Amino acid sequence: MNESKKAYRVEEVTAEEIASEMSVLLKDFFEGEIVTQGDKMLYTLPGGETFEIAVKKISQ
Repeated sequence: MNESKKAYRVEEVTAEEIASEMSVLLKDFFEGEIVTQGDKMLYTLPGGETFEIAVKKISQ
């Protein structure tokens, strides 16, 4: 039987790291500009509308 194993990080992952990695993924799916600022992303559509997307750790 083939058992799939996933790699995982032992050290703590920060909200800033998640926001940074998510911005890369969003760029593949959405047109516009995405700027990462710490634990937040600012997503600006070509028409000028801007959205703030935030990452917040809610548990240990």
